[in-house]
Amino acid sequence: MRTKSNIGPDGGGFVYRLEQAALARQREILTSHVVWGEPIKGSARDALAEAEQSQRERETSLDEARDFLRELLPAGPVASNEVKSAAEANGLSWASVRRAKKALGIKAQKESLRDGWSWSLPKGLNISEEAQPFEVSPFGCFEPLRDNPNSNSLGEEIEF
Repeated sequence: MRTKSNIGPDGGGFVYRLEQAALARQREILTSHVVWGEPIKGSARDALAEAEQSQRERETSLDEARDFLRELLPAGPVASNEVKSAAEANGLSWASVRRAKKALGIKAQKESLRDGWSWSLPKGLNISEEAQPFEVSPFGCFEPLRDNPNSNSLGEEIEF
C-alpha cells in the first residue's frame, strides 16, 4: 500500500511476500522474488489503524489473563483443565491465557503419569514485576535510585 503520494491516489494495494528460490539453470544460486497476493482495498491509514486496534485488544486480553492467573494460582498448583474451565467461565480466550502463562513464567508440571498437568507460579513470585531482582542495574553501585548512593549492590559502604 502506498502510505504517501502527492501525485496520485493513496488507496489500495496488494498483499505480497518475498520467497527464496534457486535459479532454473544454476540451482546452486539462491535469489529472492516477490509473490503477489490479493488486492487490498482502503487506505494505508485505515489498515494501520485496524492493526493498532487489534494490537490494543490483544494487549488488553493479555492483561486480563495475567490478572486472572495471578488471582487463581497463588494458593498453589491448579490442574490445567481447571484453569481452562475457569478461563472460559471468565470469558478469556485460551490463547490469551497461554500468552499470560508465558509472560508470568508460570510452570506446567506433571506430578505422575496418571495425573494431568498442573500450573503454578514460580516459587517466590506472586506477580511478574517481582521477577526482576533489585540488585541488577546497568549503573552498578552508582545507581541513582538506590536508598544509599554510597553503597554497592551488596549494601556495603563504598568511599569515593
